[in-house]
Amino acid sequence: MNAIDKFFADKNLDIRVKGNNPRFVDQKCTPDVLCFIAECAINLNQKAFMVGDIWDSKVFNDYSVLTFGKPQPDNPAARNEYDKFIAQPLDLLAYAGVLEKDSSTRPTTFRILDENMLEYISIRDRNAYHFLVAYFTKFFTDSGFKYIFNFLGKDNPTSEDFETLKGKFEVFVKANSRLGSRGSLYGGIVEIRRMFPKAINPLALDNNTFGTRKGRLSNTRISYDELVYNRDNFRDIGTLQQGLTRRESAEQAALMTSTNNYNDRLMSKAMAQVRKYHQFSEVLDDKKGPTTYIHHIFPKSEFPTIKAYTENLIALTGGQHTERAHSGGNTHVTDVMYQSVCLKAKSASIQKSIAAGDMVYSKPGFIFVINTGFRLLDTPEEIRQSADFNNIDNRIALYYKMS
Repeated sequence: MNAIDKFFADKNLDIRVKGNNPRFVDQKCTPDVLCFIAECAINLNQKAFMVGDIWDSKVFNDYSVLTFGKPQPDNPAARNEYDKFIAQPLDLLAYAGVLEKDSSTRPTTFRILDENMLEYISIRDRNAYHFLVAYFTKFFTDSGFKYIFNFLGKDNPTSEDFETLKGKFEVFVKANSRLGSRGSLYGGIVEIRRMFPKAINPLALDNNTFGTRKGRLSNTRISYDELVYNRDNFRDIGTLQQGLTRRESAEQAALMTSTNNYNDRLMSKAMAQVRKYHQFSEVLDDKKGPTTYIHHIFPKSEFPTIKAYTENLIALTGGQHTERAHSGGNTHVTDVMYQSVCLKAKSASIQKSIAAGDMVYSKPGFIFVINTGFRLLDTPEEIRQSADFNNIDNRIALYYKMS
């Protein structure tokens, strides 16, 4: 059982028992927004806080515009939008048991119940995604809403299957919440329909199946970029497209700069976490000792999509980094054989971390790093999520034997 499953093991998320205050999901509850708001909460360095504390925080003011293309937080016209942007993810975290919501105060107070889980979510949006998958699985299971699992289990669901699921979801949430009690449009149905894709699509992606797109059954399987709040600012934007006007090229170049800045921030957070976790080098050779470098096993310039993954970062000494990871001190060249040494050491570190219940690494993250670094994505040789660490270690050994 992984750390997220252990977290939810003693929780009861049944909406028929808990009610809907706080709400279990809402429109702004996407992996990237959840990650960002969790980061803001962690950086407050206080157990109890209010929405306004996050609004006024340095992290929120520095990165809400950069990351999500939002107006400046001090813009009065943005107040209503920012209230939802901050409060909705906090409500989800409170429903899940990461936070506690106290509505008896004015403004509402949130208290941190599990700082380790909050920090895990704050590191990267993929962590938040894995949390959401476990959370919604637990929510629908505890709430007895079996229809979602019936839908996800179909190889080729039909539009009729989808409409049945959507209709039952609307009736289920309406019957077990106060949505519509204040005379909202169509008795809360509009709000529930906005909640629907946020709850369904993470599970659809995890099951590699169809979900919802523009209110209808998607005509292709759900992809990760459909889950994020600002799809135009997605992390994996490539080179400038040919045939764009000068203005369009300038706009895309600015977008790429913003995206790169965001990725660099995620990378800095991941590097700081690995450095904090490993005070001594992870590779136990004759040059082992206190950590002085955090090294990318697969170079960040060649593999930007995994440069912010803790599973791609390893703690090394100066000698290990400059004499072995980069022979001759040339940081533009990675020693392939020492790369294999680093991967084996990283695998051991990750296994120990998971066994200890820490939340620095995940097996799915490590598998994604290896598949990306070995360029195995979407190939028959890809390491599947069901693989155990023996399979993973054997695949690493085979790759370098064949290289």
